[in-house]
Amino acid sequence: MKKYNIFTLVLVLMLGLTSTLMNPTEVHAEDYGKVCEFEDVRDESAYFYKAVYWAKVTGVTTGRSKKTENGGKIFDPYATCTRGEIVTYLWRAAGKPSPKASECKFDDVSSNSYYCKAVQWAYEQGITTGRSKTNNFDPNATCTRREIVTFLWRYAGKPEPKSSKSKFTDNQDKKAYYYKAVQWAAEQKISTGTSASNYKTFDILGQCTRAMSVTFLYRYCAPTFWNTNEADIEYHFWEAEQVLVKEAYDEKVLTKKAYDEKVLVNKAYDEKVLVTAAYDEQKLVTAAYDEEVEVEETVTETHEFCKASVCGIDLTEAWENGTNGADKYKEAGYRYQDFLTLHGKAHALAGEGNGYTNKDVTVTKTVTKTVHHDAVYETVHHDAVYKTVHHDAQYEMVHHDAQYETAHHDAVYETVYTCSNCDATK
Repeated sequence: MKKYNIFTLVLVLMLGLTSTLMNPTEVHAEDYGKVCEFEDVRDESAYFYKAVYWAKVTGVTTGRSKKTENGGKIFDPYATCTRGEIVTYLWRAAGKPSPKASECKFDDVSSNSYYCKAVQWAYEQGITTGRSKTNNFDPNATCTRREIVTFLWRYAGKPEPKSSKSKFTDNQDKKAYYYKAVQWAAEQKISTGTSASNYKTFDILGQCTRAMSVTFLYRYCAPTFWNTNEADIEYHFWEAEQVLVKEAYDEKVLTKKAYDEKVLVNKAYDEKVLVTAAYDEQKLVTAAYDEEVEVEETVTETHEFCKASVCGIDLTEAWENGTNGADKYKEAGYRYQDFLTLHGKAHALAGEGNGYTNKDVTVTKTVTKTVHHDAVYETVHHDAVYKTVHHDAQYEMVHHDAQYETAHHDAVYETVYTCSNCDATK
């Protein structure tokens, strides 16, 4: 058992609450002017007025970069709050601690972004794990009400709610990641729910505005900001005593239950089985046929030529082609012999001589012949035909015994403080 002296400063607060401000520099409203610096946060009756005032004077927020027409600063309380903004607010409220890693874990958080250190710090502290199934934080997404109270709850060390029954009708799923956080926030009066539902619902999927975000943060981090008075400070000397509550002990703990396992012996497989072997087939493409074809042939013919001194034409050819006036004789109904006689008389009357002579002439003529075409075949290849035969997997049952390990539990002590000058114990 060990005793030691502690000098403590006890604040007797108007609301009976203990300050949980994590920022190393504690501040109070009386240290500043009562008028909020932001021109769009001047209504002192607004639910968020004190929270925004606190956030500005403590450096949790610097407001928007955009200014009013006269150059005044604005906070933009009704705009939605992003995930990057709320984590930055929380980081600033914690005193801007430096993260262990120099680079951010998440792929969508650049090293030059204003929220880089805040997001990395929040990840290292277990305040956020990022989006599920990705390596992203999604900093520009709007933060929901359930997300912000979960961030605060994790920052507070994941305290167990006092009640197992949820205050809000829309927070009944005890397996949800935000269930305990929302219940804890209600018990700590960080959130009272939504006025639209007469404070029966929390609106877990609702979007969080910038006003809401600093209000939740303010209610957790600095509930005494407006209530501390120097006249209420008392000083006491305390003695601390370590009291054994529970002795150390070893416990045999089941780490893995006995179970039967279905073990694969032979994997399922498909087998390719031949049904028909490959073969070639002669297939008729075109049947045999005879074709009448016109062809040109060179033949020797005996033609009659005019013996007149001024003529000498091939009369046989003239008659066949209808040249040298033969066409007129044909039109008049004369025969070839008539053409010869009349042609000769015309030369005789002119005193040009008369008569005919025969000569052999080589000519080219178009004649019709029968051409025979043989049948045409082609070889068609038929591939082998297979079928797939499926064989099921084979299993056997293997039994595994239960597994245990010895867990050691240290002794549990609690510290009892006794005031040496005030007759009080805590």
